[in-house]
Amino acid sequence: MSHPTLLFHIPPQPKSHILPSNRSLSHLRLTPPNYTLALQDAVTTTTLQPGFGKGWIRVGEAKEGLQDLVGAKEAFERAWEVEEGKGTVAEEAKKKLEEVARKINAAA
Repeated sequence: MSHPTLLFHIPPQPKSHILPSNRSLSHLRLTPPNYTLALQDAVTTTTLQPGFGKGWIRVGEAKEGLQDLVGAKEAFERAWEVEEGKGTVAEEAKKKLEEVARKINAAA
């Protein structure tokens, strides 16, 4: 099979945040990335599990890819908050937050 999504059934409304989170990451890692689909899955992830920092990072990465820098900044801030500023996810959120803040300042 040429398309990896044909290898498994994806329920229309997942009950777990893990599947849309992983699928969002897959969309972000495609060449070229599909930021629109990544954002859709990341939003589903954060709707199902608002306290999942990786989901908010994926929202931020997708929004950054779609040139919504303010939205990306807000998502990275949310990731930092839900992770309470601790651990590797919080560190990743802080790094991405600083990077997008520099982009916003450079564009101003």
